[in-house]
Amino acid sequence: MSISTQRHTLEAERDFQTIALDLRLPDDVWSWKTISFVRNKPTWIETKIFGELGSHPDQSSSLLLLQSTDGRDVLAIYPVSTLAANCNLRIDTRASTLHMNIRRCVPRVETEVFAVTGRASSENARGLVKMVVEAARELVGGKIESKRSDFWDGLGVCTWESLGKEYLTPPAGRPTFDNLLNLIPPFPIETFLIDDGWQDSSATRALISFQPWSGIQAPMREVINSIKSKGVWAVGVWLTLQGYWMSIDPTSPLIGLYDCRPFPTARENQARGGIHCPLLAGEDKQWLPSPEKPRSSGSTTLPRYTADYAQITGPGSAHVQQAMWSGMMEAVERVWGGTDRVIMCMSHNERMLNGPGGLGFGRPAGNLIFRISDDFNPDYPERHTNYIQWNVYQSILTAHLSFVLDFDMFASSPDDKWPEYHAFLRSLTPGPTLLSDAPHDETDWVLLDRLTSKVKSGATKVVKTDTPASALPGRWFRDDVQDMVDGPAIMAYVYVPEAHGSIIGAWNCHSDTTDAWARDHIRLQDIHDSLKRGQLDDEYVIWGMNLKGKTDGYALVQPGESPDFSIQLAKSECGGVVVSKVWQIGGRRVAVLGMLEKYAPLARLRVAIQADIRNA
Repeated sequence: MSISTQRHTLEAERDFQTIALDLRLPDDVWSWKTISFVRNKPTWIETKIFGELGSHPDQSSSLLLLQSTDGRDVLAIYPVSTLAANCNLRIDTRASTLHMNIRRCVPRVETEVFAVTGRASSENARGLVKMVVEAARELVGGKIESKRSDFWDGLGVCTWESLGKEYLTPPAGRPTFDNLLNLIPPFPIETFLIDDGWQDSSATRALISFQPWSGIQAPMREVINSIKSKGVWAVGVWLTLQGYWMSIDPTSPLIGLYDCRPFPTARENQARGGIHCPLLAGEDKQWLPSPEKPRSSGSTTLPRYTADYAQITGPGSAHVQQAMWSGMMEAVERVWGGTDRVIMCMSHNERMLNGPGGLGFGRPAGNLIFRISDDFNPDYPERHTNYIQWNVYQSILTAHLSFVLDFDMFASSPDDKWPEYHAFLRSLTPGPTLLSDAPHDETDWVLLDRLTSKVKSGATKVVKTDTPASALPGRWFRDDVQDMVDGPAIMAYVYVPEAHGSIIGAWNCHSDTTDAWARDHIRLQDIHDSLKRGQLDDEYVIWGMNLKGKTDGYALVQPGESPDFSIQLAKSECGGVVVSKVWQIGGRRVAVLGMLEKYAPLARLRVAIQADIRNA
């Protein structure tokens, strides 16, 4: 593998600049297959696969992955932002040029930004993104947080999917004292997230005060304490950094208190984030605090409610955005003492994916809880099949950043919400596991039993991996995994070095408007990638986890030999396998497969051979 860095200084008097990347690229690079992290929606950056770089749209990119036309090489280009300037990539297909796209966040400050480029053979692509991220972190002095937080080890509840339904009395979806208490399930949970709708806001979706809305029926302190009295350990609330969806209401007393003034939502005739998103009447400006005020705002409101954590949505723009974000991070550190109490939601921007948020500099130390995809069960076509792709491809990058990845809530029932399809994915990340069953739906106890377990203390915890699932590198550039006909599955892996094994998950992500099957098999490259090694030195076993999808049975894999293990998944089905080293003990071959009755069998498992017992 090779790596190079391009530096550029944004002078103090410049607000933005576009600089061509000085790269010696092959002549046919515009024909290379491309994965790009582009803004597909106003609040979400998602991965898109393009048949060639030349078909990339006029959108900025937070990471480019390119595969050569012969499939032998992979190139990664990663732009690096700072607190003072955002940097992403601009792909000019007409001029056949790649650019660093630099925009100022802090006025009149000279700052240096970077673009890191790495190249590897396809067989070694598994280490490529990690390599460019580590190089970027070294350039900016970022820190890696190795200490593990246990804040999210238990099962939690999120109210969004539960409350956003027509069966509730008007106004639908808004939390009240009674309906919140009715959402506490008859099984142990540790966290409870009060999602959108609890705040005092106007009809135009702007914040009026820091108090709850009038229909909540009780003071916020009483609401939270009542939830805790039911056995919940920590209660959190949903917030937007800019106030509410459309910032602060111009008639709010907060306007004077925080020296708020209007800022344009978007420059005239400019697409928002590279996509067409027309503004409605009255949405052309947002009232936000001055950059000097945010550091002192909001740091006492949540503790006064006795809230234990928050989900923060939608940080705004430029200097104000930067100041509000830094102020929030300082307040979180001061009030709660750690960064693991904030779920960064709808926070997809250069600061998080390419700068201080993800690279761990210019902010309090620690890993951030980071939502990496759009919502569970949105009102979109292909919402379940796309969901898997959003998350396991996003983690190609985000798994290497200073984040704990959040795959969002899910529901255990009914079947049309594809419960096991989602539950399996949630077990493959150390992030929050939040259930959002509707009150009239019966919880699937079998699913919960497969997701959780009691520990020595008697508490119920989620059985989940310490690192997040990520798309198998040897399959990154497959563009036939979401077709309308039978084809391969989307596969992701979690390496568990302490157990000398891995978990590979497979999902049928073909169009849910058809009955297409995912028909696939585990390849030797999949085994190598899942174990993060170039070749096998020992015998391994592939053991099916017996989910609804047909991935049962087992196969033995010898070094250099291709395994014989097929996967057949119908619509809405997923499957999984455990890959485990075969040990020679006392003349017998032994493999440790973990807790096969759980979705993450190898989670927290440590395997070591202390002595050969053949003569014992």
